[in-house]
Amino acid sequence: MNLTISRCFALFLAVLVAVPPSVAMAAFSKAYEDGLERYEDGDYRGAVSVLQPGTGKDPNEALLLGLAQLRLDDPAGAAEAWSRFLKGSRDPALARDVARLRTIVVREANRRAATAAVASEKQGRTRVSADVLAVLPFQNVGQADYQ
Repeated sequence: MNLTISRCFALFLAVLVAVPPSVAMAAFSKAYEDGLERYEDGDYRGAVSVLQPGTGKDPNEALLLGLAQLRLDDPAGAAEAWSRFLKGSRDPALARDVARLRTIVVREANRRAATAAVASEKQGRTRVSADVLAVLPFQNVGQADYQ
């Protein structure tokens, strides 16, 4: 797991631990409770499968889904889940922290997507347009004749 994502995950868990138990034990949805049980057991894929439909109105489902996807090393999925959390969150302080951490996760997801696209282009699997070639940085691939 990337160091940035690990650091993000550690900060996020610190925020969740700071939530008082009375607030944390408020009436959660069945999907959230099942997902939390699987998450705590280390079954992150199981937690994602329970929480993935995301049809519930409980924003905590999206929050937990994002954490499980981070554990599965899927920053793009975590960012999408946390985006849903931000739309339904009723806690402005937690929403602010999640938004900040989501920015880090989105940056990592974009870096991975760009790296994969460049690797695909280098292997010739993707046709590169002239527009893209025009903005690529100069690379000296030959010998210059300086006379």
